[in-house]
Amino acid sequence: MVVYTGHPSSGTKYQPKKVDPNAAKVDPNAAIDAALIGPKAKYHIETFGNDTYLSDGKNKVYFIVTGTGNNMTVTPETDLKKARDAYIKMLGGIGAAQKMLVDNGIIKKGTDYISGLNSLIQEYTLQSANDYMYNNKKTFSPFSSFITASKKGSSGSSASVDQSGTLAQESTALTSRGAANRTINQYFNDWLGIQATDTQKDMYYTELNKLETAAKNKYSTTKDANGNVISSSSESNKVTQDDLDNIAAKIIQPVILDMNADDLMKSGKKAAQNISALIIYSASMGIKTDANALMKVVGSTLTADGMTAAQARIKQNAITLYGKTLGSHIKAGGTVKDIVDVYANYKSNILELPQLDVLDPRDDKDIWAAISGDSLMSVGDFQRRVYEDPRYGKTKQAHETAADYTNTILKSFGFVA
Repeated sequence: MVVYTGHPSSGTKYQPKKVDPNAAKVDPNAAIDAALIGPKAKYHIETFGNDTYLSDGKNKVYFIVTGTGNNMTVTPETDLKKARDAYIKMLGGIGAAQKMLVDNGIIKKGTDYISGLNSLIQEYTLQSANDYMYNNKKTFSPFSSFITASKKGSSGSSASVDQSGTLAQESTALTSRGAANRTINQYFNDWLGIQATDTQKDMYYTELNKLETAAKNKYSTTKDANGNVISSSSESNKVTQDDLDNIAAKIIQPVILDMNADDLMKSGKKAAQNISALIIYSASMGIKTDANALMKVVGSTLTADGMTAAQARIKQNAITLYGKTLGSHIKAGGTVKDIVDVYANYKSNILELPQLDVLDPRDDKDIWAAISGDSLMSVGDFQRRVYEDPRYGKTKQAHETAADYTNTILKSFGFVA
């Protein structure tokens, strides 16, 4: 029966739990499953720099394993010295432990044994936890067997050795629940100005756990006859920032759909900023929109290429709408506003109006007529059209033109010198 004693408190001695052999439908591995497996697991494999280890989210964790097979007892410990002392005792004392390390090529005779033993304990814990979580190995090999296997170049079931002394290993590093919670909270705060719920945290951690489980890091080390490393290589398959963005986006998108557009825009956060940017970009493409219309779109801009994709869809809509006259211009990198502003400038000058800012060409009948035909209206034709606007008759230019015309007529009849 595998017994997991739980995390020991300072000064408390734990004994293996008594298990009723007649108890029905009791999973003997339930406690250690809860500690290592699933979204609410206590312990996770983490990597910091080149150091990979089992962690409780704050500290490294080391397993003290006593007994073998069904009589195995597993006790987690954050104090490395306590774990080391326990294994030294199991190995028969300091002398016996040193001899075993020397005999198996872990250290050289006469050198300090502590660092070598510390490394072995961390690697033993890591390998045991990894095998339990991912290789369905529900009992741990004795620590002494792990030391012996290390001499041969194999630290567990996920390693393979050839005759030249090359050790090939795979490891999986999982983000702790605490770190995952902080990350998804940061996403929610940066994008929406709110915190993630417990359900959303669970969703993020579960999806991240799946990706990290599939992304194995591979290492290969070659040693000489004396156990010295002569070459090594590694292949990293870590989860990327784009992967994290995609996970967060899937969780945040439905949240945005349930939000009020005004509340979102008031937050000033990244989702609101992206909506503002899309409104401006749409206007440049001759398409008027607002925050309410973009609530269904902004969720897709959470990913690295999401904003680019959203703008591409708006651009394609503009090509469809203005294809006859402006399609080539838009495809070449221009905007509808480039052309609209030319006509707007002529119109504002003729009618002596402030500079027109036309967000949607369809809102201005003159400009729409200029760009919606089979070809763009010439400047001359556009000016003649604007002169027909009743407002032109009230302009200073119209009055001066009329006065000049009147004077010319009067002169022709000799009424004006």
